[in-house]
Amino acid sequence: QHQTQPAKQANRNSRMNLTRMNMRTLIQCLLVLVLSIVWCSNAANDPCDPLVPDVCLLPYPNNYYTVSDPSYPTQLRINLSPESMPRDIFGGYINPTHLGLNEMDGFSGTSAMISYWEDLSLEGVPSHTNIVRSLDADCPTVVLDYETGERLAHWAELDVHKPRDSRRAFMIWPAAHLGNNRRIVVAMRNLRPTSSGALPYSGSAAFVALRDNSTSTLVDQSRRVHFNEIFTALEAAGVARDTLQLAWDFTTGSVESINGRALFMRDDALGRLPSGGPSYRITSVTENPSSTTRRRIQGLMSVPLYLTSPNPGSHLVISDQGLPVFQGWSEFNFTVQIPNSATTKPAALFQYGHGLFGSQSELHESYIQQMGEDYNWVQAGVDWIGMSSADVPAVSAMCLTNLSNFGIIPDRLCQAMVNQACLTRLVTGNLRNDPLLMFNGQSAVDPARRYYDGNSNGGILGAVFLALSKDIHTGVLGVPGAPYNLLVFRSVDFKSYYDLIAARFPNPIDQVNLMNLVQTVWERASPGGYCNHLSDGTTLGTENKRFLVHYGLGDAQVSWLGAQFLARSAGAAMFANNPPEVNESFYGFEMLHSDGISSGSLIQGYNFGAEPAPEDNVPPSASTDTHECVRRDPRAEAQMARFFADGYIHDTCGDLGNCQPIQPPMKLSHCPLPD
Repeated sequence: QHQTQPAKQANRNSRMNLTRMNMRTLIQCLLVLVLSIVWCSNAANDPCDPLVPDVCLLPYPNNYYTVSDPSYPTQLRINLSPESMPRDIFGGYINPTHLGLNEMDGFSGTSAMISYWEDLSLEGVPSHTNIVRSLDADCPTVVLDYETGERLAHWAELDVHKPRDSRRAFMIWPAAHLGNNRRIVVAMRNLRPTSSGALPYSGSAAFVALRDNSTSTLVDQSRRVHFNEIFTALEAAGVARDTLQLAWDFTTGSVESINGRALFMRDDALGRLPSGGPSYRITSVTENPSSTTRRRIQGLMSVPLYLTSPNPGSHLVISDQGLPVFQGWSEFNFTVQIPNSATTKPAALFQYGHGLFGSQSELHESYIQQMGEDYNWVQAGVDWIGMSSADVPAVSAMCLTNLSNFGIIPDRLCQAMVNQACLTRLVTGNLRNDPLLMFNGQSAVDPARRYYDGNSNGGILGAVFLALSKDIHTGVLGVPGAPYNLLVFRSVDFKSYYDLIAARFPNPIDQVNLMNLVQTVWERASPGGYCNHLSDGTTLGTENKRFLVHYGLGDAQVSWLGAQFLARSAGAAMFANNPPEVNESFYGFEMLHSDGISSGSLIQGYNFGAEPAPEDNVPPSASTDTHECVRRDPRAEAQMARFFADGYIHDTCGDLGNCQPIQPPMKLSHCPLPD
């Protein structure tokens, strides 16, 4: 086409202006373009990383499945395609966008780092009984912080939860949370098959091409550039490039991506509450429900709602900015129990969290009511919606038919954290002056003393609530653990849900991958996303928290491995006489040789004489389950009571040493039976 004279002149001026551009600016623009290509070209070309050709998705988590996105704090965004995901027996895929993965800017900081090696021997590989081995110079597995060059402690295992299937994922578990917005490098060398005299694995064709810089159609130049960074970091840490059998990297999610929704909901909800806490109405009053409890009050409190509905199966309503949207006010059930002792002296608030798919009715158990009377605690609770008894039908249907809809669990749990925060404000606010809580002219509640206690999933989710709470800064986490993907295969509790998933995804590697995939989304409202902020409240905008973690050896519902991971990530200490599991060597805890501490937090284990837990990822025997024993052990109860009373964490096992079974020993056959 012909141009007019002014148009030609404009073009000449444009070209002249371009030549006058600062060359440095032009180079910077080109570098941004190159880096964008490095981060986004791989997943766009092939939904499966050729580094592990036997199993699509592996290795995982993996920056191969991210794209450059400067709008996120990590400058990345997960970009999984449905074809990368495990396929069910009907040929269907999970939708990673609907699952919520593709809106996150990095992976879970608690993820298992998964690969696959046929017939792998674990000789020389660090186990959970000897984590310190992972830091040895000759350790076959290496986990590295890319920016600092620090070797990160870890342990590894083969998945054997389906023992008759030879397809076994190789899982490397971090010893503690890897941190937010960190680039993590994973490497392996000197791994061998189990067969006698077998040579070490050589590595896949794609990895060999990257390592040796040899010609291959499996990798492009952008990936070579990216992997040269990985190899350089490993060589700086003393890991020779030519010894590697596999290496890759991934980036952990930022605080904004992992914690942002719950933090926004907390602050927005508390800002909307009236000065005396949420409005409420009483629906039931039971006088003297037991010999220790003077009055049980049940009611409905009105709290800010961020879900499509308060009912099971609902999701958060999310704005274009990625934040939850206030949907109005909704009523949720609550329970308050007033012990006899509180009728003569104002009591502390003892906010309680119930167990897996249970309800606030757990407050009715006699041992809880007895503690309220003995230590003068007014007990209060709400349901952990998302993982309460009312959610069982919706969660079961999701597991069986549509795992892409897994977000109903973390979304509703975020609302549950709002409900818990509102409960604290309710009981220490207007409710404490309700005539039903007044005795002899004074309230049964002392609003200045506020504590949290929860057991099982109440201990697990309690870690999230305690980390988020603006009002409660001291808590006991009974038989908890993190992350969920470490716990599920070691728990008898999850079997029914696992069976529903396994019916659609029979490949055991797919089952492990699925748990790892949903973990990143689950982090938004599970302790894996909060344990590294539990002691230091700066990041989450709260005061520093103090806590006790109680666990029992032989627990068949929540593995002690998860309890130690949670406490280790949060910087808890441990008494030197803490009971080990068989040949376990404790790692990552300050070992205390005193009879107690008045600052900081602590993890305490208990030995009830149960058979040692299996070292593999299968649960202990349910017949000797100790899960219910810890909360009923008088030493654990006394330790909690002293902690709440004056802040001192006393070694209540000092006289017996190693928290061995009390005399007469608690009957294991009775522990699993709630009232």
